[in-house]
Amino acid sequence: MNNDYKIYSKKLNLDIETIRNNCYIMNGIILSNFGDGKARKVTPAEQSTPTTELYVNYNLLLHPFPGFHDLFTCIKNMFNDLNDTKENYYLQSWLNIYKKGDFIDWHKHWEPEAKAWHGFYCVSVPEKSATLYKIPNEENIFCIESEENLLVMGKSDGDLHRSTENTSNKDRITIAFDIVPENQIIPHKLINHWIPL
Repeated sequence: MNNDYKIYSKKLNLDIETIRNNCYIMNGIILSNFGDGKARKVTPAEQSTPTTELYVNYNLLLHPFPGFHDLFTCIKNMFNDLNDTKENYYLQSWLNIYKKGDFIDWHKHWEPEAKAWHGFYCVSVPEKSATLYKIPNEENIFCIESEENLLVMGKSDGDLHRSTENTSNKDRITIAFDIVPENQIIPHKLINHWIPL
C-alpha cells in the first residue's frame, strides 16, 4: 500500500442491536421527511441507496436515539487520536441501507487539499460484504471486509471507494461520515447539519 495513505479500523463494543433498530426507525423518518417515501430506481452508473442520496438533508448522529451518541463519541475519540492538526473539525453522517442487489459505485468525497476525512461504521453485515479502495499510486485494490461493530476511517486523499454488491437477502447497514475542517464549510448552507468535534 502507498505509505502516504492509511486506512484505520477499530472494533467497537457498542450495543449493535439498539443501533440497528434505530437505523430502521431513522430510515422511515428520512424517507418520509425528505424523500418520496420509497426507493428511487437508479442505473448502475448512479447506483446508491435512498438515504445516501438524501444525505445533505439530515445528519444521522444529530438524532437523539440510543446508541447514536455512543457511536459519535467513538468516532470523535478515534479521530482525535489520529488527527495531528489544530484546526476545528466538523462531522456530517448519513445512513446506508443496502437491500439485495444494492451497492454504491466508485466515488470520492473531498479533494486532498480539503484535509478532510471519511469513514463508516458497520451495523449489519451479510456474508461476503466489503468496501473497496483505489488508492493513489497503487495498482492493487485495497479491501476492508465488513464486520459488525467495525469503525473505519481515513483521509480523503485522492482515493476512490465503493461497496460490494449485497447479494444476500439480509440488509447491509452502515453509518457513513465525513469529518471536515471548518474552513471547508459554508456557514449559511446546511444549517444545523454539522456537528463540531
